[in-house]
Amino acid sequence: MHIPESVYRSEAFPDPATPVFVAEIACIMCATVVGTAIDERWPPVLTVLIELDGSRVLRRVELDRLRCPQCGGNTEATEVTPRLLRRDHVDWRLERPQVGRPPKWLAALRAAGRPYDRTA
Repeated sequence: MHIPESVYRSEAFPDPATPVFVAEIACIMCATVVGTAIDERWPPVLTVLIELDGSRVLRRVELDRLRCPQCGGNTEATEVTPRLLRRDHVDWRLERPQVGRPPKWLAALRAAGRPYDRTA
């Protein structure tokens, strides 16, 4: 289960690396997926951050008000996965891979003036 993109922009988890629980929330009565819940502890207490299905907005919802939008039924977590939320931003244009020396066998081929042929 993936962490929704809106969580990375959220101010709810200020640390650069935060252990979180990601849970898929579904209706008990009609089995419709309601959304994805994220919290630092599981089971959550009183409220939970949730990204409703089809939305890209993260909202804090009270647990007793979390209902199925189709039938109004109660909800439960169908799959709970612990994840590490990392907010490291890497600019790959600045972080180029380190270029080292070539292997000895390739350096010997180049010194001898022979091209390296991969098909052989």
